[in-house]
Amino acid sequence: MLVVLGVGPTAHALPLTSGNSHGPMDDSLWNVQDSIVIGPPIDSIWRGLCLDPNGIDFWITQGDRSTDVRKRHLITGSTALSWSGHCPGPFGIVRFDDSLCISSHYSNHFDIYDTMGEYARTITSPLPGLRGVDWDGTNFWATSADSQQVFVMSRTGELLRTLRLQGAPSLDIGTISLDRTYPGRFWLSNVMTVSDNIGYCSFDTTAGEYAVRATFTQHCVGYPGGIAFDGPRTEGSFVYVVDCLGSWLWRVKVHEPMTGIAHHEGRPLVEATTRLQITPNPSTSTTVIFCALPRSGSFSLKLYDITGKLVSTLACGCRQAGTHSSRLVADGSQRKLVAGIYVLKLEASGRTLTRKVVLE
Repeated sequence: MLVVLGVGPTAHALPLTSGNSHGPMDDSLWNVQDSIVIGPPIDSIWRGLCLDPNGIDFWITQGDRSTDVRKRHLITGSTALSWSGHCPGPFGIVRFDDSLCISSHYSNHFDIYDTMGEYARTITSPLPGLRGVDWDGTNFWATSADSQQVFVMSRTGELLRTLRLQGAPSLDIGTISLDRTYPGRFWLSNVMTVSDNIGYCSFDTTAGEYAVRATFTQHCVGYPGGIAFDGPRTEGSFVYVVDCLGSWLWRVKVHEPMTGIAHHEGRPLVEATTRLQITPNPSTSTTVIFCALPRSGSFSLKLYDITGKLVSTLACGCRQAGTHSSRLVADGSQRKLVAGIYVLKLEASGRTLTRKVVLE
């Protein structure tokens, strides 16, 4: 039997523009979809979290008494890579160009590493006690200790904008993750409360302010650590969140699918996008894989086992815009697929999509 679950990140640059706090009422929800066990932190706290562009891994930091940085599998939680950071107290983490940017809770530094853990350089910010960090493709968005403010900084650390909270409720801000589905929105974790510990916020960079539109509760052993946005996707948009003291990484649905809905400027909020579907489900023999491409270009469809080893290249080359199909035969003439978990990976139209496939 085949069971398919969409996983993995979708990266989009979000330019520094004014958000709209008074636009149409966008939806937000907090519906836990699934989770994986990552184990408790060792003499420390789970802090920063970001998704890797490969679609099957995530990065996580341990703060306070640790300098540990880990790359782990989104499906199994297993550790693929682990190394010690340059400065104590790593808090936020985000993919930055082809590197990793890690904020230091005990300094005003962003430390830049390559993805193998090799230290490259330090970016000095004007903010003491850095906490969360995100990257919009042009600028950093950051939070700092004992502050209700959100800061926008250039890639060199220059402070560009300061967003101040307007109204209530207030949050003891931990990490930040930009919402890629709705313009002018971000998510914040509240590091000191058991309830109402996730904030969904709108912002206006011209006015220099943000407001909490809704709060949600993620039940934790401690409080939410890192959060990472994933979307928009065909099936909706999601946030990954980790328990700072516990053993769980949750995937939470935060927006329903938005295809075809327009925002206040009259442009489609989510334009035609790459899609990956598998049918029939369940299946014990042949499965048809449908790929919808919004434009012509390079195309790659590959199947990996749970360890990341390539099992089969189903298709590779150039494809015209439109819908294409491939067949996955469990008992094929070239190679028989044994029962277990597989990952189907599509790279096309500048996007990477993955699907978990369980064959029984």
